[in-house]
Parts: sequence; C-alpha cells; structure tokens
Amino acid sequence: RMPRTPGGGYTPRSRDAVLVGGPVLVFMDYLPWGSDGLLQVLNANGITYDLVGSDQMGTINLSPYEVVFVSNDQPQFFYDNYGANLQHFVDYTQAGGFLWFGAAAWGWNGGDANGVLLPGGAVVMGPVFEGSNDVLDPSHPTMQGVPNPFHGTGASHAAFDSLPNGANVIARGSG
Repeated sequence: RMPRTPGGGYTPRSRDAVLVGGPVLVFMDYLPWGSDGLLQVLNANGITYDLVGSDQMGTINLSPYEVVFVSNDQPQFFYDNYGANLQHFVDYTQAGGFLWFGAAAWGWNGGDANGVLLPGGAVVMGPVFEGSNDVLDPSHPTMQGVPNPFHGTGASHAAFDSLPNGANVIARGSG
C-alpha cells in the first residue's frame, strides 16, 4: 500500500484549472501521492478533459460531461466540499452521468473519506488496504484487460457499504 505519510520534502502540489470543453471532468485539488497518473492516462489515450478544484463542485455544470472523476488522495477540505455538494452529483448520476469516485483516500494529502456518501446511498468505508483484488465481472468495460486477480501497492484503499439494490460489483478485495 502507499504510505500514509510522504517521504521527506513532500509538498502538496495543486494543478492549475484547465477548461477546454472535454468530455471528461476531473476534480482534483492536489496531485494524489504527488502523481499526475490519472492525467497521464487521459492524455495517453487522447481523452480531452477539464480539470477543476473542489471549490467548483457546486457551481460547475456537470451535464455536458460523459464522465466525472473525483480524484483519490485529496485533502480533507476536498471531501468536505464533496459532502456539501452531494446533491449536485446525485442529480448528475440520476440524469445518466457516470461518476468515478476515487475512494483511495488516507494518503499523503491527509484526507479521510470514511463515511462519505455516494449517489445511490453507498458509503465509503476505510481505510481498508488490500494488496490484491478479484475481478467479479470481467465483461464490464472498466475491467477489460485487467488481470484476475490484480495486484498492486494498495490495489484497494477502501470498501463500500450500503450498496444500492442492483449494484454491479465489478471487483472486490481478495482479503
């Protein structure tokens, strides 16, 4: 798992807002574990994205976006802003939007997502560190090309409770 505290000399780095009208919106105040990995994946796949901070969670219009990412490992005020603007995300998902909530909190940026409510009523529980996960639905588009099981440094940092009826669980911690 990724350590809870960074090595010496770590300073949280924020990203400047980027608004280019992409089909993807990323909420991120600080780089998770100092890494811009998510942005690298989007760039490598030619996916245009907008990048904004949590201070815009209640004001930015989510409806034009095909996918909205809520980044992993954010500071506590990020999760507080998310909770204060939950209805904005509920409205987006109820209208058919796809929300990717990065529940890997408890990292270098000091946030705690335990108890965070997601649209549909699921609750983030954690920290729950798992080094490997089992793929339960290999046909799901998100799991295409993912080995079963998949391993990593903290492949999971959280679990989810109170899943809504009919939720499709595509992977779970092997432990």
